[in-house]
Order: sequence, then C-alpha cells, then structure tokens
Amino acid sequence: ARAGAGADGATFLQTAHEYLFEELGFQGNQQDYYTPLNSCLNHVLDTRLGIPITLSIMYMEIARRLNYDVQGVSLPGHFLLLFRQNGFAVYL
Repeated sequence: ARAGAGADGATFLQTAHEYLFEELGFQGNQQDYYTPLNSCLNHVLDTRLGIPITLSIMYMEIARRLNYDVQGVSLPGHFLLLFRQNGFAVYL
C-alpha cells in the first residue's frame, strides 16, 4: 500500500528499503555473524538480525507476495537478488 498498486520497480525498491531496513531495523548481524541462529529465518524475523542470505530470502518472499519478480542469484561466497520489472533490472 505504501508504494501504491502497480508501482514501478524503483519506487517499490525504495519503499521496501525504507520500511524493512530503516523503519523495522532489519540489518546484518555484525557482532555475531557466524552464529548458526543467523540461518534460522524465524530467529531473523524475531531479532531483525541476519546474514545476507536470510535477509535476501525474507526480501524475496515479501516481493513475490506482492507480485514483483525477484530471483536469488548464487555466486561463490555471495548471495544476491535480481529484481526485474518491465525492462528495469537491478541486483540487490
């Protein structure tokens, strides 16, 4: 609702970023990066701390629920997201 129905990709990404990472405070767990709890999605949702892959999965599933095309991209030692909409594409 914040981005409006059918918002363009850039608007959705900006709104999602503001809501998830600024307003709700989701962030990488810099103090205890290697704890196994960072891989448990329920723990990440409760504490709002995670590692890139769990934060990406959360972001990807929210975007999919809102009918945006977001796919996981696995790279050696990294996990990214690819957002695409009507010729607009960006890696997150």
